[in-house]
Amino acid sequence: LGRERWRMARAASCGGEASGGDFVIPVSPQLGGFANFCGEEHLSDLRVSLPDDTSIPVHRIVLAAVSGVLRAKYCSAFADAREAEWRPRFGSAAAWRWLIRWAYGCKAPLPAGLVVEAFVLADHLQISGIVDDVLKGVASLGAKAASRCALQILDAWACPVALHALAKRCVPSVTIERTLVDRMRCASLPNLALFIKYLQVPFMSEHDRLCLLGLGLRATDGSVRYAFAECCLDAVHWEEFPTSLLEEGVCGNFGALNALLGQQLEPSENVRLRFAQALARRCRRFEDAALACPQPQSEEGVFSRMLKSGINVHVCFSSVFEGNRSYPPFAVLTPGPKWYGTDEQSWTDEPWIELSCPTLSVCPRALCVRHGAEAFNCNVCQSYVFEAAVGQGEWTELFACSEMLSVDGPMLIGVPSSEAASQFYNRFRLRMTGPDSSGRWFLCIAWMDVLGSTRRADVDGWIAEEEEAARRGKRWRKGAAGTVG
Repeated sequence: LGRERWRMARAASCGGEASGGDFVIPVSPQLGGFANFCGEEHLSDLRVSLPDDTSIPVHRIVLAAVSGVLRAKYCSAFADAREAEWRPRFGSAAAWRWLIRWAYGCKAPLPAGLVVEAFVLADHLQISGIVDDVLKGVASLGAKAASRCALQILDAWACPVALHALAKRCVPSVTIERTLVDRMRCASLPNLALFIKYLQVPFMSEHDRLCLLGLGLRATDGSVRYAFAECCLDAVHWEEFPTSLLEEGVCGNFGALNALLGQQLEPSENVRLRFAQALARRCRRFEDAALACPQPQSEEGVFSRMLKSGINVHVCFSSVFEGNRSYPPFAVLTPGPKWYGTDEQSWTDEPWIELSCPTLSVCPRALCVRHGAEAFNCNVCQSYVFEAAVGQGEWTELFACSEMLSVDGPMLIGVPSSEAASQFYNRFRLRMTGPDSSGRWFLCIAWMDVLGSTRRADVDGWIAEEEEAARRGKRWRKGAAGTVG
């Protein structure tokens, strides 16, 4: 027997040729024998009853072979281990049918609509093969397919730790639309918090994230669907909020956060601890930045990044200097030197340059600016106002300056701290309020942009619409009550 085994092993290693003229042909393992018993009554010892009132005959040994949980169940001495019928209390009928076919070795690709449910079901039953294959599979999905999988997370019947890996890969592909809010309002609280945590829409701020969480926690009529719970603390990157707001949170004052969330945030030791940790991370980040190499003279502004991301931005001039035509559109958003700006105007018609975006708002931190006639060292702006507005509202002055712009390159001019500077705006304007260094009224600006944090105007719009609808509903109910009385 030992000689025969040695001969066969040698034949296989030699490409199939054996001594004495014998040969072997490698054949792939065939699991079709198990597949033939899938759904068959032959030798079956268990019937799985599904939620759609159908049932499938199965073999305990097959299910136990793929699932650690079911193996422990059927090898135990508990009464339900010998029952002839098993009715799972979790998972849909479609997911169970696919899982049983997979267990029997049938060639059954995982349908797109069952990716998350099959993943959660496999994790619950300790079927590591499906969990690993799904994680590998979603890693190669395109944005559209990954987004479809991400939306299934909102509908999942459980939220295990393993689901975080799937959410981290798929949720960033989701685009924010009004219909998404309706979908979030059907999700359980842990699934909603997990989904919100991994949203990574371009120019989405933590303000937007907290507002979206608040929308998901509320019903359409404004009533509270879920109270803010511990799992919601993990959904927001608190260190991105202003230091003053975090300090108030540590002291138990959540007024500003309650306004964003749309409900009262109850103080607790865990909440205060999270805010203290966020403060520590924020301080550490600023310390690291201070110890790092000095920042370059110019940074990429918010409007430049918007333009590169395909977001619609507008640049308007009160008048256009003839030399501007030799440069491409939006050239004022690039910091390079150029002869650029407005045409000559007058003290009764002050020149200005405006940047605006209809879909994003900015809380300004600094003005990026560069003189537009460096080569000639003339017509330097020396009296101006930096102001902002929301929509077609009135302009709000952020700061005024009576000092000449530098002629040695780009400048970053910080916005002084004030109540106005802490607000979000979608229009910014640099307006000249006095003659330039040559006594003329040319606003020569080669570069203009804004540094600051952003938030999405559409999220704010959805909240405003719901608040207005709620107010109309209250007025209607009050009027109806008065009529009846």
